[in-house]
Amino acid sequence: MRRGVLLWAVVAIVAAGAWTPAAAQAPGDEWDVLVAPYFIGAAMSGATTVRGRDVDVDVSASDIFSNLQFGAMGLVVARKGS
Repeated sequence: MRRGVLLWAVVAIVAAGAWTPAAAQAPGDEWDVLVAPYFIGAAMSGATTVRGRDVDVDVSASDIFSNLQFGAMGLVVARKGS
């Protein structure tokens, strides 16, 4: 439970930083920075065959995230000027 709260706190901090406006600079010499974190809630459902044995798979997103040790994905683009 504590791990989930920590994960959501990190997500909230990253998301808040993505929408924070930058300080104003001289026209034509500005940095334009885009930060876009990717969020996903994956679940698996279906069947698979391993060494000739059929196995049903049904894993919820909460089960996947409870076993996840670390995961991050995003995009950062920085441009200066026009």
